[in-house]
Amino acid sequence: VGSEMCIRDSTFTAPCTRTCAAVVSRTKPPVVRSGMRNLKVLKTTQSGYEGFLVDKHTALKDTRERILATAVDVDWTWSKKPKCYGGAYRQVYEALTEMFFGNPNTGVYSPSVQYTLYQMGTAAVTRVDGLEQITLTAPNLHFVPANPPGVGPFADDVYVATSEPHGQITVSYTHLTL
Repeated sequence: VGSEMCIRDSTFTAPCTRTCAAVVSRTKPPVVRSGMRNLKVLKTTQSGYEGFLVDKHTALKDTRERILATAVDVDWTWSKKPKCYGGAYRQVYEALTEMFFGNPNTGVYSPSVQYTLYQMGTAAVTRVDGLEQITLTAPNLHFVPANPPGVGPFADDVYVATSEPHGQITVSYTHLTL
């Protein structure tokens, strides 16, 4: 987080691609939408999949220990122009990564991708002045324990990446002004 990263968590040195779109009208104030694409994040501990709705379509079992990996696309709108778009972008990035990874010494538990995305969006809107609304979209990327044929069972330390069962998770958070 910030300049510190815990060894059990990871993001890439080129974390994502910045985006921006502006709509300008003669009769209305400009609308600016900023964002980032492909923010790749990984938690190897302190991540579970629990407390969700269970029905006949549920394919995964509750667990308090699983690998959480995804590539998040994030978009946000401004209620007012920030002092510096670059500085505001860094604040959003820091809020997102701090809520995903937690303190470098202790981490933070994630009961689900949905919960963690909501916490990330809430932190960004709460911390960054003028940020009105944020949407985070992330695919499920699963890592399942592997037991190759003809080899004795591993102690859940070899994993195979898969996108199945597939899901696209979208979370939006809006700052309400009363």
